Amino acid sequence: MALAIKKASKRASSAAAVSTSKLRVLAVGVDDYENEERFAPLVTRSHDARVVLDCFRDVHQLGADKEALVLRSSATAPKLPTRNAIIGALTELARGAAAGDRVLVYFSGYGVRAANSDELFLVPQDAYDDDEDALVSLARVAKILSASAAKDTFVLLDLDLGGAALGNAVASPNPKLSVLTHFLARALRGQEPEALEADLRLTAPKLEAYLAASSGGAAHVRASGSPVIGDFGASILDPAALASPGSLTKEVQFEDSRATEVTAILTKIRNWSLSESQIEHAANSALPEYLAPSLGTLVPVLRRAMGFSQGTVVVDGAGLRFPGGALEARFVADSKRSGRVVRTLTVDGDWLERSEKIPKIVETVGMDPEITVLRLRRPIEVASLVAGLEASGWNVTSELAHEVRAERLGTEWTFCPDRIEVRGLPPIAMFASKKGGGGVMGQALTVYGKG
Repeated sequence: MALAIKKASKRASSAAAVSTSKLRVLAVGVDDYENEERFAPLVTRSHDARVVLDCFRDVHQLGADKEALVLRSSATAPKLPTRNAIIGALTELARGAAAGDRVLVYFSGYGVRAANSDELFLVPQDAYDDDEDALVSLARVAKILSASAAKDTFVLLDLDLGGAALGNAVASPNPKLSVLTHFLARALRGQEPEALEADLRLTAPKLEAYLAASSGGAAHVRASGSPVIGDFGASILDPAALASPGSLTKEVQFEDSRATEVTAILTKIRNWSLSESQIEHAANSALPEYLAPSLGTLVPVLRRAMGFSQGTVVVDGAGLRFPGGALEARFVADSKRSGRVVRTLTVDGDWLERSEKIPKIVETVGMDPEITVLRLRRPIEVASLVAGLEASGWNVTSELAHEVRAERLGTEWTFCPDRIEVRGLPPIAMFASKKGGGGVMGQALTVYGKG
């Protein structure tokens, strides 16, 4: 038992460290070497660096500071990856780190090993030869990082050693990327379970082993301090959205429907020559009278079940209102003679402070929701959710700029900037816990209350 407690504590502390610290990143890619006779031009390395930097920009589980993502590549003229530029950019990034921050440097290009030792050197774009004075030694990189106030530092290298490339023994599945960076990018986006620990953390040792196995060669991933680069076991939603004051969820809506004949509502209808839309309009006008008996009976039932004061639950048209919520109904025609009575139950975000009571409201009004909709106070970036979803075992079925759809364990989720729609998950599974983390969601979606 003591061991289990210790492991849980360590997991919680490492997850908290990733979510609260900021990762500062320098990505370097070199294709166009000035000394082409000594260092033949490469093809993918500038793109490698851009793709890796985009991973840190897009995937919030990596905890990167979007204002401290620096790119130096053969495609970023006039800020080219010369020796002085690389050393200067890394020094500035490292010196700018506050205590508790993290710093990561990624390099894609040529590497050189010292003739009489295993010391490794990075080849900048302006290297005139393999003379050590023209290169950037890994020891120099480590010295700059060690002088930083950063708590953790990381070095990721994708090197071509002049025909003996690190991690370049097989062809890349993506011709626009080196083989190692192709798999690195997938790991950084949480798309490769084999690159993650059992608790969904991305650590330097696990990443290095995964890259070596997937690329068919050696990989160089080094860390000082904590080995945790990212945590895909954390909330799928960006902590920045959850950290803002107040609940992220403005209101929760439940919807169900039941088939109804038009004559049940319009008992005296004789003119079937009316259009379908005209019949629908007439049915909605008569709906309050049709539902009045059942709504009147529901008032005291809901009042007593939830402990509301008399007079606070009232019939209002084709629905009723209660403290912090409302039940509304409308008729939707499927044809001239039949349709559905669609009911929508809305509860304010304030109910999420007592979320365990929400399923009771749903049950009391007699709903069996077909869909649950969480309407959000602040927009979310839906594209940033994909990495966490896939790393957590979700099947992402559709990706659009304004909408991401995913499935898991028989449930269907639609993520939009202003709402999250859920199908196949009963309210008791979503709201039995005050943090809304029960049932299928586990710790993946902290979207209720204050996070």
